[in-house]
Amino acid sequence: MSAAISAMGVCEVVWPGAFGDARMYFRSVFPRLEPWVRLRLSRVLDARVQAEALRYGHIRGVGIFTIVMGIVALDPRVPFVLPYAASCVAMAIALAMTSAHLHGITQRRAAPLVRRRALDVLSPLILTAPILSLLATVAVAMQPEFRLAAAGVLLSSLLMLSLAWRAALAPALLMGDDPQLEYAVDEHIRYRRANGLAILACAPGTVLYTLLIHYLPTNWYDILLEAVLWAAFSVGILVLEKLSARRLRLA
Repeated sequence: MSAAISAMGVCEVVWPGAFGDARMYFRSVFPRLEPWVRLRLSRVLDARVQAEALRYGHIRGVGIFTIVMGIVALDPRVPFVLPYAASCVAMAIALAMTSAHLHGITQRRAAPLVRRRALDVLSPLILTAPILSLLATVAVAMQPEFRLAAAGVLLSSLLMLSLAWRAALAPALLMGDDPQLEYAVDEHIRYRRANGLAILACAPGTVLYTLLIHYLPTNWYDILLEAVLWAAFSVGILVLEKLSARRLRLA
């Protein structure tokens, strides 16, 4: 547990851009583009990154906190799931800070082209995973000795799910230099951010349930729920990758 929590913290310190940088959503796209399209997309993405002006100090701060929680997890007097729950809450708060920053940018610079509906972006298949995860976390919370950890995990999952909903409703951010491509890029980023946050909202409860299932009064349906949770999480990731590629239209 200590090693897993610390590794999560190291990732947050070393690769903070993985939690919001617009370029990361197009890494798999670049190799199959023609050179002139690649250059055009690079210009649009550079302008987008500059407009969003994301800073990652808070992500790195959470990473340091998470590493400390990994060390705390070595103390046998501390219930081993509490440092994990604290790390989940800290990550959710950091993502909320990023979301608040992006919301402020879009309020100042957005182009309100059409009224947006969250369910036009959020995939029902992907949403299944965090909903199941929330149910599993509630099941853990029924055990008094794990209630505090479950409350933290539940809070982090609900916050991430609300951020996913907010990202799905975000207005288009256009710079005006290449509107057609900028709008295609904005739609792709909105889809990836919203559904990525929804999948991420599934992770805290799924991991918590897996960690604690052997400490719970286990029945056959608890084992089945664990399998369904991981299946939904895996399917959600696959659906995100497949639908992202299908929805993206750059030309």
